[in-house]
Amino acid sequence: MRTGPANAQSGAADSYIAANFNAAGFGGNISDWLITPEITLSNGMTLTFFTRTEPFAFPGDTLEVRLSTNGASADVGATDSSVGDFSTLLLAVGTTIDGYPSDWTGYTVTINGLGSSADGRIGFRYSVTDTSANGDYIGIDSVNVKTPEPATLALLMFGLAAIGVRKLRHRVV
Repeated sequence: MRTGPANAQSGAADSYIAANFNAAGFGGNISDWLITPEITLSNGMTLTFFTRTEPFAFPGDTLEVRLSTNGASADVGATDSSVGDFSTLLLAVGTTIDGYPSDWTGYTVTINGLGSSADGRIGFRYSVTDTSANGDYIGIDSVNVKTPEPATLALLMFGLAAIGVRKLRHRVV
């Protein structure tokens, strides 16, 4: 049984999460969050997911993928424009001239720039300003978080060590 305007990208027809313009009153702003459980974050970790809106949707649907390295915190701020501990923007969907995809479209985000592993969460933020003119519906499906394979990590560490040795040799000569 289908409960939204589209069948799921994978699995049973209604096995995806969705949000729409009804998350705020007429003319209001939306800031709805879907947050992962606490996970250990590391460089090279990837997040993949699919998302879509309705064909011929109203403009203004935005999905932000954000990162918090503050452990189990679920602090998303106190207003519809704040993001709390989720200050790192990893990806924004729906902000281009093409708008939000109307067919299931896959995205991959790679986490980089962490000094070391950290406990934290990944948040999906559905954001719309002024629902009297903007916002319609988004769905998210097939979310997957993968840590790098140990062999990949070993190769990465070997490569970084080789670069370090090479730089050290250039200084000595």
